[in-house]
Amino acid sequence: MGNILQNSMKQSPEQLLENGLALMKTASFGDAVNMLRSAAEHPEASDAVRSKALAAIDVIGEINGFVNVDLMNP
Repeated sequence: MGNILQNSMKQSPEQLLENGLALMKTASFGDAVNMLRSAAEHPEASDAVRSKALAAIDVIGEINGFVNVDLMNP
């Protein structure tokens, strides 16, 4: 996956989105956020790509912020 990240500047916004979602599926959340943010901030990104990338970033934030309160009280 490192090769994907190194070549992110040469990729289209659609490719960045697709690669970010693939990284998300493998639980590489840090790399996925970077790739998705690159897709959202790409100058040629459509509104659809921007909204999908930002929505995926929000989902990653919710996953990382999840706390199972039942496990807090033994």
